[in-house]
Amino acid sequence: MRVSRSNLRGVSMNKSVCLLLVCAVIVSLSAPRARAASFFSDTEGCWAEESIAILRARGLVMGYEDGLFRPERHVSRAEAAKVVVMLLGWQEEADALARSQASSRYEDMRSGHWAFGYVEMASDLGLFIGDERGWFRPEASITRAELITVLGRVLGRLQDPSADDLPFLDADEIPWWAVPSLHRVVEVGMLPVGVDESFSPRDVIDRSMFVDYMRKYMRYCGCDFDLMGDVRGFDRGVLELQLPQRTLNLDIRALVSFRNGQRGDPRPYDQAGIIVDEEGRVLHVSSFFMGVEGTLLSRSGNHLTVVREDGSIRDYTVQSDALVFRHAKEAFLSDLRVDDELLLVLDYRDGTVRAVDAVALDKWGLVSSVSAGGRVVVVQRDHVADLLLLNEVTLLFWDGRPAVMEDIQEGMLIRYREGGQYVEYAELSFDEGGDSSHD
Repeated sequence: MRVSRSNLRGVSMNKSVCLLLVCAVIVSLSAPRARAASFFSDTEGCWAEESIAILRARGLVMGYEDGLFRPERHVSRAEAAKVVVMLLGWQEEADALARSQASSRYEDMRSGHWAFGYVEMASDLGLFIGDERGWFRPEASITRAELITVLGRVLGRLQDPSADDLPFLDADEIPWWAVPSLHRVVEVGMLPVGVDESFSPRDVIDRSMFVDYMRKYMRYCGCDFDLMGDVRGFDRGVLELQLPQRTLNLDIRALVSFRNGQRGDPRPYDQAGIIVDEEGRVLHVSSFFMGVEGTLLSRSGNHLTVVREDGSIRDYTVQSDALVFRHAKEAFLSDLRVDDELLLVLDYRDGTVRAVDAVALDKWGLVSSVSAGGRVVVVQRDHVADLLLLNEVTLLFWDGRPAVMEDIQEGMLIRYREGGQYVEYAELSFDEGGDSSHD
């Protein structure tokens, strides 16, 4: 049987948990408290710490008795089979196979082995296949080629392409049986971790790399979080999360939260993903802010063509309820103009645009002097001085955050737009090497 996105039991289980959390919040008069999930003492600072925390909250990985996770330890084929079976929601069937005392299809597996049921279930699903001797080799470390083959079989819809089409210098070293799966994994964007120009198919997988692959698959199938919403506020450990139909206030003081893959608190305009337990208590919070900067090349309806900062040209679809600002004021997409400078805030789930911030700044210079209170500013550009007048309605931003006239300092770079006699909008920053402290 081939497992596909349409029959993953794990995804459907998440939906019921979501409803449970929402119901728990409705009947509760106070913010639901988070339950502190145990963190491993040796994962802080690890590049895969967030993925480890997510799989830990899902109950898919455990630490050792000494409280360590050992992210650099190799993953055995039996361990990999167990996690994949649990991730796909077949644990009950695996447990039943373990209790059945049936004989294994593999010469080196016995019914008393701790992973017997998982190995047999994974093999029933067609995800693992033994070697030519009929052995499974449960204690052998799983290689990159073997893990990619399993993931490809989970994804399904495998073709029979050539290794020559793969973007790796060592494509001729990739086993023939791994080529279709590797094509599929690359196609869906689950690019191998640690791969630059070579795939290194014989390299063994450590625990941190394995967890990252599982996280990428969970994100692809949409089962990494139980709830996903927009952050409306975060104050004293209470997260205000806007869902499509209601707002939740979640007390997450007991948790270590993550932002953009690192430890950090959620911020307004982030998206936040929540994992809960069976009683609706929050186990994990990850927040994301995915921004793209560029210049508007053209607009057609809710489709924007943007020249990004790296020079590439990309098309983006704007959500129907997206927030749109131009010069820090609420606007419509139709208000955008060609050559506007854009900040697009992307949706974590599908990459569509959920917010647009546009400006058209046609002038700039270095601040050479500032009057008391910042109402009169002299700027220099190409040895030419210009006098700027600011007033109470001038919108000022410093490194993306609201500022006031008193923040303007000599040596700052100011990019601005005038509206009649006064500057109506300006952005402040320091050139590289300048003082960028800003409270």
